[in-house]
Amino acid sequence: MQQELLADRPDLQISLLAVNAAGHESGNYLIPDISSLPMVQDDSTALVWSNWAAVWRDVIVLDQENRPVLTYNLTTYNLATPENYDFLKAELIRIAEAN
Repeated sequence: MQQELLADRPDLQISLLAVNAAGHESGNYLIPDISSLPMVQDDSTALVWSNWAAVWRDVIVLDQENRPVLTYNLTTYNLATPENYDFLKAELIRIAEAN
């Protein structure tokens, strides 16, 4: 999806990245082999997961001020389903256009 967004709407500068929950660092070395998304590691200082009330496989969309404006769980809404993929992509564009 990142490549599609960059190709279709480079003007919006939408960036996707992963945030790994604190305490789950043991498999970080595997990430480059299974994902092309950049990843940051949450820790006890940032507390990103708890501040955003995130759960496993949440996509949290931020506005220009880095405030969460949409949470979309990929377990509930698998992106292998075209309608879910299209919805998330459209929401990313809608939110970016509003900012």
